[in-house]
Amino acid sequence: MPNFFSGGTGFHRHGKRNSMPRNVILEFLAENADKHFSAKEIYENLLKRNIYIGIASVYRNVELLSQLGYIKKYNFNDGSFRYQYAGKEASHHHLINLKTNEIIDIEIDEKTRETLEKFKKELEEKYNIKIKDYEIKFFGE
Repeated sequence: MPNFFSGGTGFHRHGKRNSMPRNVILEFLAENADKHFSAKEIYENLLKRNIYIGIASVYRNVELLSQLGYIKKYNFNDGSFRYQYAGKEASHHHLINLKTNEIIDIEIDEKTRETLEKFKKELEEKYNIKIKDYEIKFFGE
């Protein structure tokens, strides 16, 4: 995981100061990089570790961390946003089980990835826009 405490990297290059809540949230999400958490779940998991950060502080910091690109913010239509450590991984896609609320990261093979890239380029040309990112969500029961 990156060292967010060093002055030349991390938050300082965005004009933001390092803080214990930001670093603890990032550490928690990095340790659980394969999972998606709501702000409330992050708060509850930190409490279990005897780390006391106010829930409002968690909400503020996950929003800031997502804006800065350290974490990804997802809307899975379950009433709350979910957050995941961004790391170095490229965009990925999800399968959401509507009965259990399980969120599964899905792997896409090379042929499908090429098809998606071709479709992305077609959209860019058709609508004269540069697509920076995209995600696909499948919902099922």
